[in-house]
Amino acid sequence: MANVSLKQVKKAYGDVIAVEDFSMDIKDKEFIVFVGPSGCGKSTTLRMIAGLEEISDGEIFIEEECVNNVAPKDRDIAMVFQNYALYPHMTVFENMALALKNKHFKKEEIEKRIQEASKILDLEDLLKRKPRELSGGQRQRAAIGRAIVRHPKVFLMDEPLSNLDAKLRVKMRAEIGSLHKRLQTTFIYVTHDQLEAMTLGERIVVMSKGIIQQIGSPEEIYHHPKNMFVAGFIGSPAMNFLTGSLEERPDGIWLFSDSFQLLLPEAKGEELVEKGYLDQKIVCGIRPEEFEVELNRENPNDCRMLEFCVDLVENMGRESYVYFKIGLEEVVALTQQRVGYQSGQTVTFYINMERVHFFDPASQLVIA
Repeated sequence: MANVSLKQVKKAYGDVIAVEDFSMDIKDKEFIVFVGPSGCGKSTTLRMIAGLEEISDGEIFIEEECVNNVAPKDRDIAMVFQNYALYPHMTVFENMALALKNKHFKKEEIEKRIQEASKILDLEDLLKRKPRELSGGQRQRAAIGRAIVRHPKVFLMDEPLSNLDAKLRVKMRAEIGSLHKRLQTTFIYVTHDQLEAMTLGERIVVMSKGIIQQIGSPEEIYHHPKNMFVAGFIGSPAMNFLTGSLEERPDGIWLFSDSFQLLLPEAKGEELVEKGYLDQKIVCGIRPEEFEVELNRENPNDCRMLEFCVDLVENMGRESYVYFKIGLEEVVALTQQRVGYQSGQTVTFYINMERVHFFDPASQLVIA
């Protein structure tokens, strides 16, 4: 059982807190992704699990054993780095064999493990080459192969795809997902790319400023963000935020400002009133796909219409991003077809109000 537990783990560099009160349990064979902007503490957390960074406080357990004082080489983990970390003077075979030789494995066992790993990673024809003779994707596969041959309890991957071009990243992302299913080993993966997090992770840990913001499945993180940071970080294009005041009128509860007026669905309006937000400022979060340029519904009761002037259109092939302003806020709508709008054109948008989120502007926590 290669389960990993972190209990109130902290990392400080003098007065600078890099990671604060990090606690979670990672199940055996689970694929966990740490995601967040640069400097949020995700790589530092990974390095503490590996033993490459000394923790300032808290405890880390691997298979129920506290490893705070266990050397990295004795934790039975394998780490894949962003820069591959291959020895340039060694062949792919020699790079993959080195850790096994250091542990005094027999030659036959070393060759067997390398042949197994190279077959999985399609490296069989590259074993005699040196890193300089490989492409970026081949180097990354070689680095992963070096980790696989050790048969570790836990794989740690620190932004392994960030040096690859866009097309190769997509291919390698699929290969890593497939590799996890084959190996049935615990994977802990660090990235700043929310698309990688959403496609690879069984659970995602969203971090900011050294603090866990939310832990959940990709669906939970996307559809039920706990705060404005998570809502704005996960999703591309990012969620739009509009600030307005809540007002009760004869026909229902409205969110309004100088730039817009939106009638809320009855249940959501009542919930916000019950929580004390009547006549108070509130933030409405709308994902770009909840804007519809053309209303294709027989019953539009859950939609609200707004008319705005187009600033910019980005045609992305099978979909388009339409940019416009609501007051001072720049807003983007995602449409599932190529549109021929021009800058300065007035367009009617419909918002699916059943799918919007509401946040407290002070705490930035979700309230409905």
